[in-house]
Amino acid sequence: MQIRIIENEEQYEAYLARIEELFDAPEGSAEAEELKLLNLLVNKYEQDNYPISSPDPIEFIKIRMEDLGLMDKDLVPYIGDKAIVSKVLNRKRKLSIDMIRGLHKGLGFPLEVLVQDYGVTGEGSVYGHRSRSHVRSSKSVRGGKPHRGAQRVSKVTK
Repeated sequence: MQIRIIENEEQYEAYLARIEELFDAPEGSAEAEELKLLNLLVNKYEQDNYPISSPDPIEFIKIRMEDLGLMDKDLVPYIGDKAIVSKVLNRKRKLSIDMIRGLHKGLGFPLEVLVQDYGVTGEGSVYGHRSRSHVRSSKSVRGGKPHRGAQRVSKVTK
């Protein structure tokens, strides 16, 4: 078999069949070298033609929790109290920068996965736990004067 770059599905299938034949080739043999080369070519073809999308941050966290045998409570040191962990895992609150840092430093989760954007069901909340209707507007008045901090909050919510 002359080995070349895989250019079509038929060639890909033939290489897979050959890999199966060579699977138990003795280390250091010509067959073992052929197996290594075929594996490289097949992997490259699969990456180009059958890409696997990486999971969003929450899906990744859940997968790793299962792999590591972690429970929700085990994330408390990295994310926050049990209620916050629950909100994050149930997509009611997004990961904050501090949470991302904690998961990265504490559990070795890759930053490139954790910083990806993803949807939450409780979106629209500035603070992740209150809706805008609970935030005072710049027209809020206490004793005839605008409430201290109301202007800053109203700028955040605009």
